[in-house]
Amino acid sequence: MNKTGTEKSIKIVDKAHLILAHYRKGKNNPEDFIFPLLDNDKDYSDQAFLYQQISAKTALVNKYLKKLAEKAEIHKSLSFHIARHTFANAARRKIKDMSKIQTMMGHGSLKTLEEYIEDLEDLSLDNDSEAIFI
Repeated sequence: MNKTGTEKSIKIVDKAHLILAHYRKGKNNPEDFIFPLLDNDKDYSDQAFLYQQISAKTALVNKYLKKLAEKAEIHKSLSFHIARHTFANAARRKIKDMSKIQTMMGHGSLKTLEEYIEDLEDLSLDNDSEAIFI
């Protein structure tokens, strides 16, 4: 992970394998990028150049996500980063162990994770609402 400078080994679930297989079609070199965002023929050994290229591609994808949101009449901002928030929220609903989620997200402290998801809805209110109508 770029922020923490640590490597993580995370299992790729079956649904993700299907998506990866789609993008790997016709690619025989295991060193090639999977998604068609960065050019496999460019030299990215210069960290500043790599960072600039990733930033440019991230901006481009975020631009397309905004267009998709408009077409789908989604009135929320969509971005690569929002996907991390969505993952954190889904993990919180399923796992509930904040220290495990912290590790999965690569956050250096539990406080960072809590700040990261503080704007998400309160699960206890959801559970209370469900209990009223059961």
